[in-house]
Amino acid sequence: MDFNQRLTRAYPELFSERIEGEGNSEPTTPEEIYQANWGHYDQVYCLAQGDIRRFDEVTALQVHTCYMYLANDIEKRKLEQRMINKQNNI
Repeated sequence: MDFNQRLTRAYPELFSERIEGEGNSEPTTPEEIYQANWGHYDQVYCLAQGDIRRFDEVTALQVHTCYMYLANDIEKRKLEQRMINKQNNI
């Protein structure tokens, strides 16, 4: 298994659409198209908090450090959204 495949499996929160047998077709929704075009750039943008002056700092970090942060952020947002939905009886 190559490095990219190991990363894909280690961080399903970030790459669930790339896991074998799941969503290997061409992107069709606006979200899928955006992710296909801007996925890695968007990750750097998020880690740099939108500050282009910090891009070099972010890209100097270890991949696992970045992906762990991003995976945690996704899970935290999902949890917060579930709590909001529960409070609003959605």
